[in-house]
Amino acid sequence: MIKRGSSPKTVANVHGFIHASMNSAVRWPLRPDNPCNGRLLPKDDTTEDKAMFLTMDQKHVIINQADEWQRPMWLLLIGSRLRFGEAIALTRADFQLDAATPSVRITKAYQEMEEGWAVEAPKAKKARRAVALAPSTVEAIGSRVESAAPGSPAFTISADTLVYPQHRQWLDS
Repeated sequence: MIKRGSSPKTVANVHGFIHASMNSAVRWPLRPDNPCNGRLLPKDDTTEDKAMFLTMDQKHVIINQADEWQRPMWLLLIGSRLRFGEAIALTRADFQLDAATPSVRITKAYQEMEEGWAVEAPKAKKARRAVALAPSTVEAIGSRVESAAPGSPAFTISADTLVYPQHRQWLDS
């Protein structure tokens, strides 16, 4: 796969899928062993930075195109690098806007489940974190966060419409 141009991450993903399938074959006694065990995977030794950041011009285009009601959420997303599903799950209690270092605590996010979308703890342990907020972000979101009813989402599509992950299409409009 590497010779054909696949990244080490792609190779690892494919290996993980096949490894899990072979484990099932061993459990169902279709195979005596898992041929994936003990295989060395290629290391990702790339040194280039994969992070991409918005320019100020791009930020202004997004903010100027956003509906006025949605601007605080956009400014939070841009200023904090939160994921969409994390931002729309936030409630007033998640914010510490008056602290010496204002922050937001990420302890939940929308997850797609078999029966639909639900607010759950993030899948990865690293995803549970505190994110420091710049003074400009605090200024942009402060009144929206403070006016949110306890336990209710701080950010909505409109004054009376909640945001759900399936609403991501409005990001493209």
